Amino acid sequence: MTKWRTVSIRSELVDDIKKLIELGRYSSVSEFVHEAIRFRLEEVFKSLKLCTFSPEEAPESIVLAQKSG
Repeated sequence: MTKWRTVSIRSELVDDIKKLIELGRYSSVSEFVHEAIRFRLEEVFKSLKLCTFSPEEAPESIVLAQKSG
């Protein structure tokens, strides 16, 4: 069962995300945030040399983010 969390985002950042939504790049703020978190997690894991795992060993957060789009 997936647990959800709520986060606070400064309104200036949300305004910038909404501009990307208006341009058709994303369909929602949630979609943008999921993608941003997934990219950042991949970057951090790579920098820590933890990204040498197979898809089966990937951290659950990355797997779930990739599945959700």
